[in-house]
Amino acid sequence: MVMQKLNDDFLKKHDFIITFGLYDKNIMSDVCLYPFLDSKCKFYIRYEVGTEEGVSALLLYELLNNTKDSNIKDDISNLDYGYLSAETNIGEEELLELKLILKNKRKPLILIGNDILLHQKSKNIIKMLETIKALSNIDIVILQENSIIPINKAVNKIDTISTLPENNGCIIYIDNNTASHSTLKISNEFAKAWNLQDNAKVNILFDDLSLKAICKIDSSFGGVIGIFNYTKKLECNYRFKKVSIRQEVI
Repeated sequence: MVMQKLNDDFLKKHDFIITFGLYDKNIMSDVCLYPFLDSKCKFYIRYEVGTEEGVSALLLYELLNNTKDSNIKDDISNLDYGYLSAETNIGEEELLELKLILKNKRKPLILIGNDILLHQKSKNIIKMLETIKALSNIDIVILQENSIIPINKAVNKIDTISTLPENNGCIIYIDNNTASHSTLKISNEFAKAWNLQDNAKVNILFDDLSLKAICKIDSSFGGVIGIFNYTKKLECNYRFKKVSIRQEVI
């Protein structure tokens, strides 16, 4: 695969931009598919953490359910749409709206973030995205460190999706951007759910790690997922983590 830098010239070749599994405040997209709420985006579709495989299957169904390609038609018809919609928390009306918008676009683009590559089911996700690219007018590329990698055009046999992960408990996102001080950015909802105070000192426990941080409540931030910035990069694969948080007693 040939890598090239992501720049305005590349983006201007496309008349509609969707980001999927991508946390980058510098990219302005028309549609954002992500577990966070982002007020900058024109059209936001929020899904449950860890369900990217289900999101990809829903996109495959909505965009290609009228395909005559015998290599993928049966796989699409065998998808359990109701289950996938319920577990991802994406409504049918959201996907239909996106489908209608894309019908009128000449050259739409889906920018895939590193969260997809780090996902446990990344191979099946990429197979579905390659199939969408092969049978539609949608360009799909992977964004890695400000470089883009085009994915292949290929009609693939997709793996059976048996179950999607559940997301009970406290979840944070490990931001790859380092900070001078270790911080956990949280919403008011997150603070109430886990009984945390602004500027509280906490210990965050996951993957056999115990890391200290200061809680920062951001009233403009929504949802019940915290964003953790540490003083150095953490190699932790998929960057959404189920954690325990212990507030230090003063």
